[in-house]
Amino acid sequence: MKTKSLYLTIVPLLSLSLLSVGFCSWTLTGAEVFNANIQTGNALVLNDYIKYNDQVDFFEFCPTGPIDDETIVSYGDVVISFRIENFQKLLTRLESTSTKTLKCTIRNICTTDQNFSIFNYFSSTNPATYSESLNTEAQDFSNTLTYTIESTNLNFNLSLINFTDQNINTIYYSFKFFFDFSSVLSDFNNQIYSKIGNNGLFFRIQAEIN
Repeated sequence: MKTKSLYLTIVPLLSLSLLSVGFCSWTLTGAEVFNANIQTGNALVLNDYIKYNDQVDFFEFCPTGPIDDETIVSYGDVVISFRIENFQKLLTRLESTSTKTLKCTIRNICTTDQNFSIFNYFSSTNPATYSESLNTEAQDFSNTLTYTIESTNLNFNLSLINFTDQNINTIYYSFKFFFDFSSVLSDFNNQIYSKIGNNGLFFRIQAEIN
């Protein structure tokens, strides 16, 4: 079986905002896709088909904790989205024996501490969810995301088989991850803010279809 792979990197764009209660916070407001290194051999150029949104939603935070409605809280969420375009054309490029599975790895990279993993702070009560739809306006995050974590990597698979017999050209995906920092809120500045503040954290995404 041939494997078609594309490596993409998402880099956060941070904007500084001054909130009315008197402290500064950084909000992740966008993403830039760059540095696509295509595998050689039988690799398929997936960036012709998989497109990342130019908007990544990241919780607001400051040195003392996450912010919700101008209040310090212990929680936050992140949403990363992409879509598959020209899906029917993509199917023709895959072997008939392919399993039609989208395999994703999201790696969090900390510029100040290579061992830091924000995935260690996933909420135990709010599971990660995802939206899979044919219309970007119809996303509802009704599906629970099954994943594994290996150090700084988050891995998950999504079956595309339900779409292969339909005349579908675009599939929209969004992934919502919930975080709980209550265990480190009293030392948020050292444990979290010093790692993710000031462009300290970004995500590298590997997307693969076979």
